[in-house]
Amino acid sequence: ESLSFIYEQLMAQTSYGNGILEYLDAARDLVKDEELLSFLKESVRLRPDLWQSWAALAMHLGAMDKLTTALETVSNGIKRFPFIPRLLLERSRLFYSSQDFSSAEDDLRGALQISPQWLRAITFLADVYESQNKIDDALELVKLALRHSPKSSNLYGYIADYHIMQSEHKKARNCLEKALSLDPHYEWAW
Repeated sequence: ESLSFIYEQLMAQTSYGNGILEYLDAARDLVKDEELLSFLKESVRLRPDLWQSWAALAMHLGAMDKLTTALETVSNGIKRFPFIPRLLLERSRLFYSSQDFSSAEDDLRGALQISPQWLRAITFLADVYESQNKIDDALELVKLALRHSPKSSNLYGYIADYHIMQSEHKKARNCLEKALSLDPHYEWAW
């Protein structure tokens, strides 16, 4: 009942921010997939002016393993909102899920052209590189990102991981120590 009220308000009001995406996160575990899908389709019908509507629908379709429809949906969103890097990120996730790594890389590079220092896109592109065993490319990308975000413990963690893969354990240890000095609660580094 509470989710229905929130949904109705999202559709009725001018919405800024990530209200529809937050709705998706909250409803995922509480509403059946098909029911949530019809809500999200309706949100695109009623609010096609919100890129978040397109993203939420595509994300849910992807979670339901309806990759073709999810890709069509997010691609339509990108046509309407070509300068929203989050849509490119979401499409890259779908490409990645279908193991179309080249297209995932292209979309992430596009997102980074719009928002060059966006760590979420940088780390996902590094993950895409890593999944193809392009460790040198991933390492170079993350080191470049570190120039803009020198206090990111997460980036030091990524670099440590790549050094471990390359059997450079001393470099990895130094990166882990740096990551923990920046954020002692960074669980992955422990």
